[in-house]
Amino acid sequence: MRKASIRVASAAVESDLIISLPKFKNHELVYLTGAIKNTLGIVPGFIKGKQHALYQSRNSFGEFLVDLNEALLPHYFLMDGIMGMEGPGPGQGLPRMAGVIIGSTNPLLVDITASRIAGYDPMLIPTSRVAFFRKKWMPLDDDTAYDGPEIESLKINDWIKIPVSSNSNISLQFVMRRIKPLRKLERRPVFLHDVCTGCLKCVKICPVNAIRPHQTKENWIVLTDSKCIRCYCCAEVCTDKAVKVRRKLFGV
Repeated sequence: MRKASIRVASAAVESDLIISLPKFKNHELVYLTGAIKNTLGIVPGFIKGKQHALYQSRNSFGEFLVDLNEALLPHYFLMDGIMGMEGPGPGQGLPRMAGVIIGSTNPLLVDITASRIAGYDPMLIPTSRVAFFRKKWMPLDDDTAYDGPEIESLKINDWIKIPVSSNSNISLQFVMRRIKPLRKLERRPVFLHDVCTGCLKCVKICPVNAIRPHQTKENWIVLTDSKCIRCYCCAEVCTDKAVKVRRKLFGV
């Protein structure tokens, strides 16, 4: 199958050396963001957000991110986990001292190590799962050297995780939303109008135009839930903490 092309920053193509600096933190869509996902930073501007409209499930988004790394792999990954972020990341989470720095030329090993420290099953992280089954970045034992304490000694047992969804197919979620008992339990973006400043970053970033400003109410954002694909870009770009991802009774 022919893969789609994507525009990347010219500096990434022209550079002799790329060092990727991911942060150790949660992410509503991929559970724990890491080395593989951080390469999305070479894609400029709102083109990043549009990828969520093209790849609307956790697995397909993971496939895209692994494709991107195959096309242009940074030379080294250095994850900052001295102060991490637990809870509803990547923009609205809680600071948490993790006390680790993870570095490697192998992005999958960085992500597996990070997910184990946070207490996630590495195979639940979409990017790690896709890379693992593609057998990407999987060196032989004698090709890998780990210089650090036992991973188990670094594990944070009470790390506040993103609730793991049993359904990663967003198209199927559209059907599920029409079943009222299930719709009440679904995590979704919730807009806090009392702290919204009306910057409209959420409106501009939404890849499916599911968000709009209210016609008459100032600093009041309206979400068309049937169009929302749960990419959580709106929560990620909001610097006013006016977007929360949580369960909400629909119609309330």
